[in-house]
Amino acid sequence: MKIKLCVLGLPGSGKNTVGELLKTNYPNVDICDVGSALRQRAEADKHIKDTHKEGGLVSSDRVMGIFEEYLAKDEWILLGSPRRPNEAQWILDGNSDPGYLVYLKVPYEVAKQRLLSRGRFDDTEEVISRRFADFETYTMKSIELYQEANRLIEVDATRSPEEIVLDIRAKLLDVTY
Repeated sequence: MKIKLCVLGLPGSGKNTVGELLKTNYPNVDICDVGSALRQRAEADKHIKDTHKEGGLVSSDRVMGIFEEYLAKDEWILLGSPRRPNEAQWILDGNSDPGYLVYLKVPYEVAKQRLLSRGRFDDTEEVISRRFADFETYTMKSIELYQEANRLIEVDATRSPEEIVLDIRAKLLDVTY
């Protein structure tokens, strides 16, 4: 079975932590942490820097430019994308095998506490509120598109990262590529 996954959830749902564990389970799969890639490019790109500082979503053209190369590979995992419905539709329409979207479902309060405890510069109450609003406005529509395409894997992200990865692996066995 080829691994082709997008991993989404609220900010603070554990995407990066789960991604690190998935990498140990699937060592030959290329993982693209879109958020980290954007933060690395922020110093050279004023749009990305300003958007991150405000807690907004970076424009789709910049995001799709980052993960486009991964989608051409045999196996891939995208962490934190597609956040906008047009990005999700682009993946679903543009690939002979668009893979599955793993939705790390976690209550808002749990995610907020995780974010406030990690101490990153952009994890302020105001920015977190905006990021949660963007999740509801945009990202939930991406998740719904994958659900409509029967390509959604939903997991309870309140558990330990190890339990989450075991759940993802078990659910992947239930789907056919």
